[in-house]
Amino acid sequence: MAGTSKSNILSASIWVVDIRLRDPLNEIWVTWVDPENVPARVCVESKMADSNALVEISLIATKS
Repeated sequence: MAGTSKSNILSASIWVVDIRLRDPLNEIWVTWVDPENVPARVCVESKMADSNALVEISLIATKS
């Protein structure tokens, strides 16, 4: 992340190809995200532009 860190993430938009992937995604998410600064998050099912992609994530963060 250009000039920032996980602790500065304000929000995350997550798209998954199959909503049943949400639970495994959550297991990974909680180990990756800064537990002291958990961002707002949305997770929705969506058809991906790249058929090989299972997940797409967009983050908004402040600079460090």
